[in-house]
Amino acid sequence: MLLVTAPTKSVILRYKYVPGQTRRYKLHTSMDTILLPALSGAQPALNMTIDLVIRQTVQKVRASDGASTSIGQVEEFHVFSNGKETALPYPSSAQMKRPYTTVSLPSGEVLSVQLSAPPPGLTDLYPGKKISGPTVTFPSHPVKIGDSWVGTAAADTGTTILLTNTLTGFDTTNGVLHAIIQQKTIGAIKRSMPLGTGEPAGLTGTVTGEGTLVFDVISGSISRLAVVSKVDMKITPVRPKIGVALGDVLKVADHLPSTTMEQKTQVTMTSIEDIPSQPTPMP
Repeated sequence: MLLVTAPTKSVILRYKYVPGQTRRYKLHTSMDTILLPALSGAQPALNMTIDLVIRQTVQKVRASDGASTSIGQVEEFHVFSNGKETALPYPSSAQMKRPYTTVSLPSGEVLSVQLSAPPPGLTDLYPGKKISGPTVTFPSHPVKIGDSWVGTAAADTGTTILLTNTLTGFDTTNGVLHAIIQQKTIGAIKRSMPLGTGEPAGLTGTVTGEGTLVFDVISGSISRLAVVSKVDMKITPVRPKIGVALGDVLKVADHLPSTTMEQKTQVTMTSIEDIPSQPTPMP
């Protein structure tokens, strides 16, 4: 039996990529949303649960900096609205299972995320068919228990997040060396959202959250992530722009109420399978 001991000083935390390596994760998201006053046609209170199984396979690793090019795909997903399973409409359902390519460094910094041929209707959401995802990175220097480091993430949607990570300890249960990392987030939202034929609605607000990341130091992969976050947002009125004179537009806008949204989200991600790369058979 292999005896695993926790580091007594410091450790360098890095993701490890091997061509052909496949990892599968189960992602569970539960969102409680309250709108006051409710938008037209929307429920004032909504619980939505999303369960995904995601598969990621390393295609290649760049020799110069260790950057990995990986192909990810949602193998299965289930969406529940107020406890009832709901089928996603097109194009959302089609987009969910389309492969995407991620290029990331061993530090965890995401260099790019590219969708594979998004279906019609998604070009407005993802200009240029490219997404800038949030980046959570490890520092370049070794860390010890009690050390903290800060990362930032800016998404195309106008959300900027500041993430503070603190290494709080190590766990060697079942002979696996895990780093336990506490996370706290704070962010700001400032963006517009197209709705129907009117001008985009304005969205402003804040994001706060905290969670725990359990990282397998030896294999260089996430074993479990649990995060609870809260979003407080204000949605400004939508101004009609088709067949309405400018003076009438301003009059209508003056009478449209602003909507406030409070959303609490719980996310857990668990590694469910680690498939090692297979050697190329000899001819």
